Amino acid sequence: MSYYEKHFQYEFNVQNEQKIFLDLIYVTINVILWLVFLSDLVFIKGLFMLTALEEMFLYYWPKLVAALYFAFMNTWIMAKFFKRKKLPLMFITMFFISSAFVSIPGEYFASFFYSKLVKIVEPSTGLYVIWNITSDFITICIFMLVYIKVIKLPATRSISIYIQYACLERLCMILANSAVSYLIILLLLHGHVLLLLKDDLNYMTKTDTMRWDKLLFHEFGLLFILDSLYGVYIISPNVGTNTINFQTIWIDMIAILTSGYIMALIKSATREGILSTHKMDYMRQFQEGQEHIIQTFAELSEAKSGETGQHVKRVAEYCKAIAVNMGIDEQEAEYFRVAAMMHDVGKLLIPKDIIEKPDKLTPEEFEIVKAHTVYGDELLSKSEGNIISIARVVAHQHHERWDGKGYPQGLAGDQINLYAQITSVADVYDALSSKRAYKDAWKPDEAFNEIVKNKGTQFSPAVVDAFVSVYKDIDNVREKYQD
Repeated sequence: MSYYEKHFQYEFNVQNEQKIFLDLIYVTINVILWLVFLSDLVFIKGLFMLTALEEMFLYYWPKLVAALYFAFMNTWIMAKFFKRKKLPLMFITMFFISSAFVSIPGEYFASFFYSKLVKIVEPSTGLYVIWNITSDFITICIFMLVYIKVIKLPATRSISIYIQYACLERLCMILANSAVSYLIILLLLHGHVLLLLKDDLNYMTKTDTMRWDKLLFHEFGLLFILDSLYGVYIISPNVGTNTINFQTIWIDMIAILTSGYIMALIKSATREGILSTHKMDYMRQFQEGQEHIIQTFAELSEAKSGETGQHVKRVAEYCKAIAVNMGIDEQEAEYFRVAAMMHDVGKLLIPKDIIEKPDKLTPEEFEIVKAHTVYGDELLSKSEGNIISIARVVAHQHHERWDGKGYPQGLAGDQINLYAQITSVADVYDALSSKRAYKDAWKPDEAFNEIVKNKGTQFSPAVVDAFVSVYKDIDNVREKYQD
């Protein structure tokens, strides 16, 4: 792509993001104007019971603004970081499933069911608070599941984001002593959180290395604490949210300090996750560099014996496929894949006239060739690390047989390392199905049948079973990396 094409693409992306941002602002302003219009309309009394609607709106309008903010931020993040479409529909959906909005019908349902409950048990202030906290949690959990479906992010991440918004909204309810102060505190708190996390939003929305599950316990705990603190105003009517005294200041301080602690945990977890990502990227780059060196080293040993570099690639991929099928985890199987490339590295120390001989080897020459397993062990014994330790045992034992008739140690059964058992099957299959200076390639099905025929004698029964299970993948690798 030319400089001008790149510049045009950049300008297009910037303009597109600006358009999305302006569209969202336009929708938000229109909804606010609609709410203002409704607030004026409800003063027309006697029509469609508008007096009750007026009272409801005047009481809950700050929550509706909080719901608008929730809808705006989530829609903007989905547009900016995930390029989602159908944004107006998403905005409307987010508004109606926000914790701020659902708490409004949640309060009415809680009151309705409480009126039924007190017919069974004796009413009390404590019971009323406990019931409200419980119903609040139930309401949040129900709409949190809807949020997971709508936002389509991993469950733990979605739950954590939803609970964070809920906690901020509850904190506003505790700190505010009027509708206007609620709105001011809402803007200040969300502004502070945005400033704190603005550099981490891309990471938080897209990465999988952050341990969201560890944060959930603390976030749910914070939500419970905030609901309980707000319940104090119900238990003790003299401690009101519209008054300032020692009790309200004490409650506010507990709410602020607890919320600040959880916010610090989230920031710390984010920093830890970013550091972990950087470490993983570094290790991936290091492993890729190490793999390149190992592959070059292995190809040298194969080239010396008249084989191609594709042989080591095929054997490595066969080994990984079999290992994963046998239950070895993905990371360990990847180490094994790289290590398996060095199974014949000891051939570097075998005399050239023997290793490149096109005719059948004499018994004496074959004994010299067999020593490549010992040489491989010795060559790799000077290094450390997961890959090298696997490569060393593979190089030393991959010519051992299940029945104990192999070399160099004559090991039998599970005395042979599992990685060496797998490499033995992969190496023999590839040797049979590939052309060599001293033989023609067998047909793939003939090589397959030979492996199966030697199950329990030359090869481990469990490894042969895994080989059979993933044979389609192995055949695809053979086709991909042909000589």
